[in-house]
Amino acid sequence: MDELPDHLRRYPTCAGRDSLAARLGLTIDPFSQDWEWEVADPARFDGWLAVYRDEPLSDDERFSLAEMLIQCVDDMVPSYGPPAEVEELAQWQAVAALLRARPRLHASSIAYWSVFGHDEPEEQFRVSVPMRRVWAAVQPALE
Repeated sequence: MDELPDHLRRYPTCAGRDSLAARLGLTIDPFSQDWEWEVADPARFDGWLAVYRDEPLSDDERFSLAEMLIQCVDDMVPSYGPPAEVEELAQWQAVAALLRARPRLHASSIAYWSVFGHDEPEEQFRVSVPMRRVWAAVQPALE
């Protein structure tokens, strides 16, 4: 995330997580460090996407929910296949649109999942290459 200026760095908050967990009927293990990734469930993607799009969420809730949606998409692709495999997913296209619509809110997520400087597939997430395309698209909005 070295490419990300400090003023765009964002992390999940306890308040955002607690509120989102209550809204979605999820629990938070007190020892959880990566809650958004741990609870991500591709089977719940469509419902969570609808919540992101249609519910009045705080920025903290939106940030955590986007992380969950990204992890869901990453889990949907069973292997480290070509980036086109991810980009063809309707779920990826929906997530990419959400990220592009709120680039300042999601800049940290876009940078994190892009895994800049790591070009070997084994060093990346399944969504890394498509996420780098989102990063390139939102750069003008971040300057």
